[in-house]
Amino acid sequence: MLSRAADSLFWMARNIERAENNARLIDVNLESMLENVDPSGDSEGDNWEAILRINGYVQPYYQLYECCNTRDVMNFVTFSTDNPNSILQSVEIARENARTIRGIIPQELWELLNSFFLRMKEYPVKQWEMDSIHQFFQMVKDQSLHFQGIVDAIMFRGDAYTFIKLGKWLERAEKTARILDIYYHKKPISTLNPDIVEHHNWWSVLHMSSGYEAYLEQYRSYLKPEKVVEFLLFNETFPRSIRYCIEQLMLSFDDLEQGKIQPYNRSLYIELGKLHAYVKYGSVEEVIQIGAHEYFRMIQKSCNQIGQLIRKTYYLGEIDG
Repeated sequence: MLSRAADSLFWMARNIERAENNARLIDVNLESMLENVDPSGDSEGDNWEAILRINGYVQPYYQLYECCNTRDVMNFVTFSTDNPNSILQSVEIARENARTIRGIIPQELWELLNSFFLRMKEYPVKQWEMDSIHQFFQMVKDQSLHFQGIVDAIMFRGDAYTFIKLGKWLERAEKTARILDIYYHKKPISTLNPDIVEHHNWWSVLHMSSGYEAYLEQYRSYLKPEKVVEFLLFNETFPRSIRYCIEQLMLSFDDLEQGKIQPYNRSLYIELGKLHAYVKYGSVEEVIQIGAHEYFRMIQKSCNQIGQLIRKTYYLGEIDG
């Protein structure tokens, strides 16, 4: 496969995953603020700055806005053309990548991404209303799931399919690590019962990862930080856990290379193996011993390194953070 086609497949998938993740982050944060069990606790700005930190948007945001508030953050993360990773920009990038490889992907996939982009462009981005924005985020999530359904249902299991998977699983693993990193150290300020506030905090984490129902099925207990970390970091069957994502990356690498390790792919193989060992044989106790921030940052750094090595190994375009 030509490297430019592989690059388009990789970034098409990664940007659709990014758009969905951002839609879920904002939607859950809005719901969390509406259901705030202690209105005198965390401020509006603190809640929204956490979303910016998850995405690494803090510095770019404050270059454009003076303070952190609901409408400005939502505009920046959702519709801003000054933010290359906004939902609108991510969908446009995915659509443009799909346009260049229409002969490789199913026609249904191109039609979906084209209509998705047109729906985004038709949305009244400067006049959106708070009481209707939830339907917009639900549309973004539904379109992403539709995208994944077409890929899994009708795409030939060849190199094109595998590069789509590489983009999807890498983006998902890194975003889950960022969510855990920010919320593990987020200390809600409460004048009421701190246990209730902490419960609400971890409820948000699970919903941002679409893992609330799966978590309850696994643990059937009150939300505990250690159990949420264990579930989203080490669970081997939940599709948004970091371990599951990394194991899917390993399988995708094996599919591309047919199990053969050569000088040109050895560095990528080693980095994938190191991260896989961390999440396969790690434990919550080890996370606490090393330090949660250091552990999650290590995962983010390794994901970034894997992205760079994918670029180098398969001659793709630049990988952004």
